[in-house]
Amino acid sequence: LVQVLIDDPEKFKTELEKEFADPSYILRFLQGLDNIWSKRNRFVVKTGLGYKEPEKLVELPPARQKYIKELIEEYIEKSSTEVKGVIIRIKGDEPRYFTIRTLEGENVKCHYPPEWERDIMSLFKSPVVVRGVISKKARTKEIETITDLKKLNVQLIDKIGKFSLREPVPFRVSYDEKEDLLCLENDELAIYGYGSTYSEVLSDLEDSLESLIVGFLAFPDEKLSEKSLEIKEKLSRYVDIEKYRKMFNPRVIGD
Repeated sequence: LVQVLIDDPEKFKTELEKEFADPSYILRFLQGLDNIWSKRNRFVVKTGLGYKEPEKLVELPPARQKYIKELIEEYIEKSSTEVKGVIIRIKGDEPRYFTIRTLEGENVKCHYPPEWERDIMSLFKSPVVVRGVISKKARTKEIETITDLKKLNVQLIDKIGKFSLREPVPFRVSYDEKEDLLCLENDELAIYGYGSTYSEVLSDLEDSLESLIVGFLAFPDEKLSEKSLEIKEKLSRYVDIEKYRKMFNPRVIGD
């Protein structure tokens, strides 16, 4: 690969993708290659393979380093994915990493540089969105290169259990450390979901929405309070309430 890089940079990228199927391995190879070069090109750097000592040494031309850095940026952008979850552990000594429990219930180790320490600590036990390149190691998943990290404040949901939504509903995301619960809340619609896993939260949201719809179907508008009418009006933007009358067949109170 190094010889191809020297002879034909355009072919190098093709050969690289033939050699490594996993983008995380491509990145690891490129970053390792980038680290071999002499800083500020003060020294001539050669590389080679051998059992006791390298054979057939090949000089790494400084002109190719820029190309390697460009490829690193390209593969980071192309291979990055978003992971959402709660930071449940921080390891502050080398190698530094924090662990998030994802919304799907998996644990993912995320490596970070020392200068991120203060920001990471401020997000401990908080819902976050991590963007980076995921690699699988044995039974674990890891993100070795983080491209973005931010607090997860809002989660858009386009379907709640059996209920179809006209457009995604925004829910405020929080984490109750004392009860170890993930929380999704929408005060305007009076829909709330809590659970130790994301699937439990979604199930709780479904129950909350069902209770709301059944209540609106059971009472005529003139029997609803001003606050309830306001919630019903806002909910109607997202859900066709009358569509579920046959499903629940509630006895209308007040007729």
